[in-house]
Amino acid sequence: NDCYSMGYRRVEVLSGFINGVFLVFVGLSVASESVERFREPPEVGDNQLMSTSVGGLVVNLVGLIFFHDVSHDHGHSHDHDHGHDHDHGHDHGHSHGHNENMRGVFLHVLADTLGSMGVILSTFLIQRYDMRIADPICAFIISILILMSVFPLVHHSSQILLHHTPENSTDLWNSVLEAISGMVHVRGI
Repeated sequence: NDCYSMGYRRVEVLSGFINGVFLVFVGLSVASESVERFREPPEVGDNQLMSTSVGGLVVNLVGLIFFHDVSHDHGHSHDHDHGHDHDHGHDHGHSHGHNENMRGVFLHVLADTLGSMGVILSTFLIQRYDMRIADPICAFIISILILMSVFPLVHHSSQILLHHTPENSTDLWNSVLEAISGMVHVRGI
């Protein structure tokens, strides 16, 4: 529209970025908490914790299946002929099938799924083998997995928000610079 040259597509990207930043804080918080728990491994409760975690895992697995299909790119972007002497991709680093906000939601569900799996594993190890150290170890591993999965979202969405030139347009950009530099009376760009 007249105010927003990209329409409201950037709201999706901004939501994905905020979601990603939030998950970075969640991952760092879980890592910090797990380090504290290494010093004093906690007592883990009864079977209610296990049954709640298994229920959460089932719900999260269903969510993962649903959000995986919605959040991932299915490989098509759109091109426009802008009436110039050339056609060029106009996807600004994303395609119709890819939505940064849904990707952020998918990563949230993934983080919850990993959390449920970690609680199930650590609860089992504590109840069965009295390995109280399993809780902080599982929590720390989960925090690392969360951080590793969310950094690409934060990086990609921040590049879009900052209007970073897409990697695949470098050759086009260089050829345009050469053409302009070669014009009469152009001294520099």
